[in-house]
Amino acid sequence: MSDYDCQAAMVILLACLSTGELALGDRCFCINKVFGKLVLQGGSTMWNVMNNPIMLALAKTLDAASLRQQVIAHNIANANTPGFKRSVVAFEQALQRALEGSGHGGSRRVAMDRVKEVQPQVVRDNTTSMRVDGNNVDMESEMAQLALNTLTYNTATQLLSSKFASARYVIHEGRK
Repeated sequence: MSDYDCQAAMVILLACLSTGELALGDRCFCINKVFGKLVLQGGSTMWNVMNNPIMLALAKTLDAASLRQQVIAHNIANANTPGFKRSVVAFEQALQRALEGSGHGGSRRVAMDRVKEVQPQVVRDNTTSMRVDGNNVDMESEMAQLALNTLTYNTATQLLSSKFASARYVIHEGRK
């Protein structure tokens, strides 16, 4: 099981525990106390919030933004290192291709598989030099990329949070 699968499983587990249920595999069980013991009852199929290409794409966008933050910080830290070549994170175009390719009559499973395959890649920029010593880090450009990355991360976080809030609302209103 990958780190991403573990994170998704934890989110699902926490969502189930907040409703008095426990996730085991793809099933959700109610937790009841009978004669002082915890008893699992039920076994209805659980809605997996990460079984959605858009939710998965948002989660991967957060992963890419986190990696990009590290890469930009590395670039800034080495701005005065002779011969240093900046790196960038390539992700958005690959994600866009995966999402566009899944929209042409493909099933949700195909879309999920295509989005799952997309990974952010760190690419070194060897094509330019900003200075005589071979360093190609432009501080203004890095700071602009940092600001843009922060906006991307915050937007993805808000969208993902609203999706979870919708799911939480359905869960709690469904119990009434």
